[in-house]
Amino acid sequence: MDAAEFLRTYWQKKPCFIRNADNNFQSFISRDELFALACQDKVESRLVLEIDGDIPWQVAHGPFQKEDFSNLPESHWALLVQNTDLHLPAASSFLESFNFIPNWRIDDLMISYAPENGSVGPHLDSYDVFLFQAMGKRRWSINNLDYDENDFIEGLDLRVIENFIPEQEWFLEPGDMLYLPPNIAHHGVALEECMTYSIGFRAPSNHEIISRYVDDLLYSEKEQRYTDPNLTVSAHSGEISEKHLQDIVTFTKSIIPDEKKLEDWFGKFVTQLPENCQDEEITQYLDADSFFSLVQNKKYLLRCSASRTVFIRKNDFIILFVNGESYTLPSSYEQFAFDFTEKHKFENPLINKNRLDPELTILLCRFYNMGIINDGTD
Repeated sequence: MDAAEFLRTYWQKKPCFIRNADNNFQSFISRDELFALACQDKVESRLVLEIDGDIPWQVAHGPFQKEDFSNLPESHWALLVQNTDLHLPAASSFLESFNFIPNWRIDDLMISYAPENGSVGPHLDSYDVFLFQAMGKRRWSINNLDYDENDFIEGLDLRVIENFIPEQEWFLEPGDMLYLPPNIAHHGVALEECMTYSIGFRAPSNHEIISRYVDDLLYSEKEQRYTDPNLTVSAHSGEISEKHLQDIVTFTKSIIPDEKKLEDWFGKFVTQLPENCQDEEITQYLDADSFFSLVQNKKYLLRCSASRTVFIRKNDFIILFVNGESYTLPSSYEQFAFDFTEKHKFENPLINKNRLDPELTILLCRFYNMGIINDGTD
């Protein structure tokens, strides 16, 4: 399906089932490899037991031990591993298929594994999601009803809809994909051992943006106090006058950022890595000359999985954001910004050049020393 047609007809409007979205696809991770990933300290994972836990839909959080998976029942459970794109190069590359959507909107690639009848229960998400079937078969049921808090089972760590009534269903096989807009109730049940890739999209609320911005502002900006050097005698000391109210409004609005401050903050906000995905301190460093010698004959460089990148294009310069930091680049770096933010494996802009671009060499050397790129051995 043409990407423009999909966005025009389906995006945030109605579900879309795509048979054979990739009919030659083979999962880039096995069940055992997914289990091993869920045992790592920096990986966010959950195990959901529908019927064999202490309570229905019991949730356990990783990191897990290998023994945790050997004692599971034969059915009715699911393992969910978040942010796999920040841990697996193949997962990061897989997301390039969705580059027709701005990548700052992509939240993560979650991989779920389930045996027969495995599920996380009927639920709804407040964001768009693509559900790509990577292995086995799964039945997805949906309805378009409105739900409130009374419709969810009380006392659970999951928001499971208590009385879910399917209105439409699909049976997904490997290579099939289902798109669901926000707030469409859905229930996926494994018909056999299966694995599903869930591509979730970031949809920050206005409350979240304001709260995060103010938190960052309070941390970084100097506190200001209300002042009134032109105070005049009050006729009635108990009155808050109209002028004082206007002064307070003006004083309060002073915290609202101008466009330049907001764009810088937002670029950093959407590229910040989760705390558990941030790399440890790099101990090996190259200077710019040594780095150039290392990569000048490499056709491609690799951006590491644990990176989030976007850019803002201005009239005469580019602001590149990488993992919560900003870098101002000349507008001549436009093609580099395109490649670097859109591809895990990107064309080396320094190949076969004689240090003609020292600024770009210094920037890429810095990324190399920070562990953001490497010379082709990922």
